Amino acid sequence: MKLGKYLTIADVTKSQTAIRKNINNTPTSSELESIKYLIDKVYDKVIDKFPNAFVSSFFRCDKLNVAIGGAKGSQHGTGEAVDIDSDKDNKAIFEFIQKYLEFDQLIWEFGDDTNPSWVHVSLKKINNRREILRARKDQSGKTYYERL
Repeated sequence: MKLGKYLTIADVTKSQTAIRKNINNTPTSSELESIKYLIDKVYDKVIDKFPNAFVSSFFRCDKLNVAIGGAKGSQHGTGEAVDIDSDKDNKAIFEFIQKYLEFDQLIWEFGDDTNPSWVHVSLKKINNRREILRARKDQSGKTYYERL
């Protein structure tokens, strides 16, 4: 099933961990509506501009999110978040989303001062915060977030 110009349901639910652990990562109809909204308002627009970008993580049911050590309450679990990656354009993707698109959270995920390792973006249908963060790890390896 096609969910926008570029993605199918298989693309947004794909997970090696789900396959290995036999986790059913199928979204509910409500989660699927959120996924389609995010694809229409953000993902397709990013890919139109950066055709070499790709999904590194999209929908994660609660069981899968726990299995990979995802943040409790992650918007990936509601279909409202996607992680976008590319071989060279992550900073430009981040800046494009920040400047031109609606979002709830935009996170510069790790990397360094010149380029994030990937870009996390979430979008809700209402009450988007336009929160811009940077994910880092402390000396113990625990993730923390700084406001940008």
